[in-house]
Order: sequence, then C-alpha cells, then structure tokens
Amino acid sequence: ATARVESWADVLFVNLDPAAPPLALPPWLERAKLHALERVRRTDHEVRANWKVVVGNFQESHHFPWVHPGLEGKTPWGRSSSVIESEAWLGGTMELAPGFETVSSSGERRGRPFVAAPEDRTRVHDALVFPLLMTSLQPDYLLTYRLHPVEVARTLVVGEVWVHAETRDDDGLDEVYALWDRVNAE
Repeated sequence: ATARVESWADVLFVNLDPAAPPLALPPWLERAKLHALERVRRTDHEVRANWKVVVGNFQESHHFPWVHPGLEGKTPWGRSSSVIESEAWLGGTMELAPGFETVSSSGERRGRPFVAAPEDRTRVHDALVFPLLMTSLQPDYLLTYRLHPVEVARTLVVGEVWVHAETRDDDGLDEVYALWDRVNAE
C-alpha cells in the first residue's frame, strides 16, 4: 500500500488513505512565524486516561476556574470560543485578560520575540490537528502536545515548547515553564 507523508513542525503525518484530503492547518498557524521556531523544551507525561479524554480536556476551558486558577486569571473561560472551519482540525481561541501580554507565570513577554501574527497577539489559539496533535499558539511561543495512545486507559503526552530562534535564555522562559508545569500537573 502507498502512504502519503507530510511534515509540519518536526512532526510527520502518515496517511494510509490516498483519497484523504491533504494536511490542513488552522489559519493562525499559517500566519505565524513557524519557520523561525526552535524547540527549547520537551516533557513527557503519562496520563491515566484514554487519548480522547485528553483531547476533550484540551478543547474546553470551562474547568479552568476550579482546576487551573492560574490559567483562568490569564485566559478566562468566559472569553473563549470554538472555531470549526475544517474537517482536518478543531480549534478555539481565548482572549488574554487585560494587562497580560502572554501566558506565563508573570504574564509578561520579557522581550521574547513574537511568534503569532500581529492580528493574533491578544489571544491564545488552540487546535487539535487530527488525529493526535494538539497545538497552542501564544503570542510569543508555541506549545505542541503529541498524543501516543499506550493502551485503552493510558496516553503518553509529549509536550514541546517552541520559541523564536532569537529568544535568549534570560528572556523569562523559566516563567513559561513554571506555569505549564503547574497546569499540566493539575
């Protein structure tokens, strides 16, 4: 059998259906400076849940006030909306709360170059690129989560942080890591 292979952000997509549509990305990822990104961190988490539960948790933000209060303060669930424009991905946006430049423990960019296009810099854009890649575009970095089903009730989640190649180590990346370490543990 012939397989079609496409790549994006160091992820290979293999499709065994030659009649399937080509890989499609949300418009905010198409507009972003993905060509300038480099991976600065990888974390692996094993979740005791089916991969579909992991996706469901990623796609909705109504649980933020009770489970992720630090995230709720920066991207309130009441300022979120779903975006359904393609059969290849399912997305959503969350407006940054007033006074916040990004999603980190301080809420400040600390000089990190923008990754998002100008029109996308006041919100977070999340998307599940079917079937197993979750993306979260922040104004100044990109999170990717690759899901690897291990068994029915176990999923390996490979989380990666991508920043503009001109980001310096002293540009506050520790604040990005600290926030997401806490959120992922919650």
